[in-house]
Amino acid sequence: MVLNVLNNNISARNAGVFLQFGQAQTHNINNNIINATTIAGIYCLDNGGADLTIKLNTLTAPSPPFNTAMGVRVENATMLPIDVKIGQNTINMFKVGVYMNNLTTLTFRPEARYNIINFPATVFSPRYGIIARMSDNVFIDVNTVTKVGGAPTGATYTRYFGAYVENCIQSTVSNNTFTRMGNGVVMDINNAGSKLTCNNFTSNWYPFNFGFGSGGSEIGDQYIPSNPNDNLYLTAPGSGFDLTGTIFPTPIQWYFRPIPLFNLTSNTANLTPNPSFNQTACDAVGPPSIIQRENDFGQIVRNQFSFPQNDPENKLWGWKKAYRFFKNNPSMLILGAPDDSTYQNFFLLHQAGNVGALQQVTDLIEIEDFNSASNMSSTVNPNYSAELNRKEVNRIYLSTWALGVEHFSVADSAMLYNIAYLDPVIGGDAVYSARAMLRLLIEPVPFNARMQQVTFAQDDKGNGRIYPNPTTGKTQLEFVVEEGIHASLEIFSITGQRILSISLGENEAFHQLDLGGISPGVYLYKVISAEEVIVTDKIIIVE
Repeated sequence: MVLNVLNNNISARNAGVFLQFGQAQTHNINNNIINATTIAGIYCLDNGGADLTIKLNTLTAPSPPFNTAMGVRVENATMLPIDVKIGQNTINMFKVGVYMNNLTTLTFRPEARYNIINFPATVFSPRYGIIARMSDNVFIDVNTVTKVGGAPTGATYTRYFGAYVENCIQSTVSNNTFTRMGNGVVMDINNAGSKLTCNNFTSNWYPFNFGFGSGGSEIGDQYIPSNPNDNLYLTAPGSGFDLTGTIFPTPIQWYFRPIPLFNLTSNTANLTPNPSFNQTACDAVGPPSIIQRENDFGQIVRNQFSFPQNDPENKLWGWKKAYRFFKNNPSMLILGAPDDSTYQNFFLLHQAGNVGALQQVTDLIEIEDFNSASNMSSTVNPNYSAELNRKEVNRIYLSTWALGVEHFSVADSAMLYNIAYLDPVIGGDAVYSARAMLRLLIEPVPFNARMQQVTFAQDDKGNGRIYPNPTTGKTQLEFVVEEGIHASLEIFSITGQRILSISLGENEAFHQLDLGGISPGVYLYKVISAEEVIVTDKIIIVE
């Protein structure tokens, strides 16, 4: 499923494009002209499980800009390993050019690349080119952030920021050009394992500021093996110092190009400067295409990712994403690099397996070659639950919607509901297809709330689980009811009508249920104890 917002001309709105709870497999917001928006030009909130591309848009703030106005604002995509790409946009005069917050994905990196961001000559409140907060693995690369007019002074340097990175571990700020910024790059609080490489600074007051307003920042050693990170100061910093702030907790190596004279402020602690006289150190890292391939897919292709939870499922997301990219961009497999064969072998391996077969089914469905899609789908022998779910959803689609049939059998309906309510990390992208086919809008549950639910499910009150589910009518509820506490099970239709209410016996942990009088279908149930809703979930009744 693809959602496209393309080629629009939008003016004078709170937000030019607002996307919340997006559940398509891919969202593309490209080639739009958006002017005079008071909150954000493009605002994407709480979108889980969907790749998001925001490219080639031209965004211009109202005059004067509102203090809250942002060019591109993306927040709270924490439900899944998704791919967020914000690139090649022109963003004029907003308070914040690009804002990325709480995009802590497990497999892919949120990225802002090749954006052009411009600020007015005079402002009285801070302006930020790119802000990244609570978003691990962020990639801020090849952006141009410029303030028109004169260079900042000691009185105005706190008003202009090129890139502001806060609590984003293992992130990269590279190959950007910051002109007339008060602070070119700010690294604040915990950014462990991050790299600051090959940025160009012209007339910045402080090119780098570690711990602006917080007392310090953790970043880590600043070098690429055999190729020092070679940030270039094209003019002398207005403050007279290249760095300010405090780096913690341990001394790090900082490579630099000594043009002009390299200076440290007195409070830049725990840093060991090492001059690099290699004037082409950045170029030596490799051509942009090789860097892009390695940054985006190197760890996936080499199977160097591991996850504390759902490791196989998260890796499958990575394999699928990398395979689709190389399928659509075959030239990236033949860059003349020594590791071309590594990428080629990865592609061929998955082309011959389920990842390639299921992608081919999707491609055939898109061109409406349903017979070939059905034949290809039948060859898939699933190894993961996500692959089984995709095969089942494809089967149902090809036997119903593809033939113009909009109604599902009870068994197929139950299958779709079972898949639709799965955690997409485990259930795969078929979860979103199932929701679309059932026309369900399911709000993402924040990661910390999911963890709280898991913890509760293991407490001494039982987990409120009904099993078997789906059921033909005879089933049981696991839930401990304490003495003197009134508890009940209530069952509702999807539209919210209460169908049944059952009192639960005291001092019991397992409650036998007979739901044979309810028509087959999908229902919601609640376990209520002491007038408090303890559990809400679904139950499917089949014939």
